[in-house]
Amino acid sequence: MARIYRQVGALTQLIDELEREGIGAFRTLDEIRLFRNNCESSLNRIREKCREILRQEVVDLELKHRQLFLKLDQKIREREALLHNELEELKESLARNANRNMLLRLLFFFRKKRLAKRKRILETSFENEVEKPFRKGFERIDSLRAEIEDRTSNAAQWVERYSANDREEQKGILSVFRKHKSLYYGAEGEERVARKLSNLPDTYTVIYDYRLEFSQPI
Repeated sequence: MARIYRQVGALTQLIDELEREGIGAFRTLDEIRLFRNNCESSLNRIREKCREILRQEVVDLELKHRQLFLKLDQKIREREALLHNELEELKESLARNANRNMLLRLLFFFRKKRLAKRKRILETSFENEVEKPFRKGFERIDSLRAEIEDRTSNAAQWVERYSANDREEQKGILSVFRKHKSLYYGAEGEERVARKLSNLPDTYTVIYDYRLEFSQPI
């Protein structure tokens, strides 16, 4: 079998052209051929990978939503108990004030007025008083739920968004290949010739010497 040195000229030129276009990932014709033949399935794999990323995001968001909900629910229960106790203490305090003599009732008039106002607020707007310190928490829960529903209802759009850069990169590479398709097919042809030449006896040596410029003659 003949000894073959260097690579076929069209392939060398094609790789040079690809590098000039900013594509330096290919070094052999097999790599280029594999990319061209598997581009569509590669795009499908990219989309599937993005679907998996999206599914994991939804799982993480649901976990975060659940944890925040449970934490907030516990705080609400604690505050409900606290405000119930406060309301009972207000009732007892106002009842004691009613049994005091006139002078003491006059001394505690403004305090009674403040306590009565607080008692009225708790009796008429108890739920609002319970939730007041946690409004940001409720907003965060609603925001997480909206994110989950958006990713679930618009999964296809999210997948396209996540895969956009990779898809555009592959389309760009294919566009460059189409631009230099004559070099690609030339490399295919030259490779077939190289395989034929390799069947020559061992005494033969084939050297590919591709160059865009020639040296000055000696």
